[in-house]
Amino acid sequence: MKIPIEEMHSNQAEDAELVAKAKKDMKYFEVLYRKYYSQIFKFVRKRVANTDLVNDITSQVFLKAMLNIEKYKHQGFPFSSWLYRIALSELGDMFRADTAERALKVEWSNSADLLNDLDESDSKTDINQLASALNILSEDNLSMIEMRYFEKVKLKEIAVIMDLSESNAKVKMHRTLNKLRKHLKEK
Repeated sequence: MKIPIEEMHSNQAEDAELVAKAKKDMKYFEVLYRKYYSQIFKFVRKRVANTDLVNDITSQVFLKAMLNIEKYKHQGFPFSSWLYRIALSELGDMFRADTAERALKVEWSNSADLLNDLDESDSKTDINQLASALNILSEDNLSMIEMRYFEKVKLKEIAVIMDLSESNAKVKMHRTLNKLRKHLKEK
């Protein structure tokens, strides 16, 4: 489902106003929390097998966002971009510390766009083959694929979330798709 541009800008303006209010009075942060909790929780849940860790990481994301709200600067992207960036950092820290088992939850219904871009839409690739191919990816590459194809985040926003230039994000996405294509052809 695509969000109309007018609604997207409206949400960004609403977020900018809420952030400005939250910088002055933390009670407004609760509105941002309620608005984005489910989105960030689902993002983390797709990556971590342990439900308790999912809750802990999601809580950490919002705690860090709340404690650092003064540092947030609106740069033309939704507030959720900043939250995704914090979530990626938390996930990276957790995986580096080896305190969690990496999980990958792929739903067939959400994979049509990815399979189209992989030129696999007419083949007999099934969900297990796709999951196996995705499992070979590095944490960063998997995050890009997940945001782009399963969270429907635009490449320009992914670049901001991952602290890349837009052209670097495009190159990285292209290379990641090639790696997936190669893995699927070997199977």
